[in-house]
Amino acid sequence: MILLLLFFLVYWIWTFFVSTLPGQGHYIHSPEDLILYKLMYFGLSQQSKHSRDIAAILKSKKNELDLGYIEQWAARLGLSSLWLWKEMLDNVS
Repeated sequence: MILLLLFFLVYWIWTFFVSTLPGQGHYIHSPEDLILYKLMYFGLSQQSKHSRDIAAILKSKKNELDLGYIEQWAARLGLSSLWLWKEMLDNVS
């Protein structure tokens, strides 16, 4: 859990400062990264809105997602138990 919080803090600081420097563009998250962030937030808060957001991303981008990337990072971040994509895909039409 501490690794997860540290990762989130470092990433937030990096995206905030890099994206606000003059002459720098803004970073847009990939759908895969959004799913990972929503998994992190769900793990911390247990709020169902994060699982609904993941379902919406799966529904709109399910044929375009790199599921291997998500699985790899979910495992690295200790979120594998929350990433039940097969069940999520079955529940979205």
